[in-house]
Amino acid sequence: MGEAPSQDPIAYFTRKKRYAIQCQGIVDYRGIFINYIIGWPGSIYNTRVYFNSDFFLNKEKYIEEDNYILDDSAYLISSFLISLFKNPSNY
Repeated sequence: MGEAPSQDPIAYFTRKKRYAIQCQGIVDYRGIFINYIIGWPGSIYNTRVYFNSDFFLNKEKYIEEDNYILDDSAYLISSFLISLFKNPSNY
């Protein structure tokens, strides 16, 4: 387990019982980062980080009409966010 930060260590302690910071990255179809946010405490939910990100606050700058983002199940489904299956039945 990593070392506790010197300021506000409880905020960085995750449900997985380790210290962490949040990192949300969005890449395009070529794998190039188009947006990222780093530094929120590890105890904060992914959705809170997302709702406070430049990507969410300025979606029109990043998403065109027929574009979409593949995400994990922590995010809410929307017209451009599509969550992947955790346990696909065909495997």
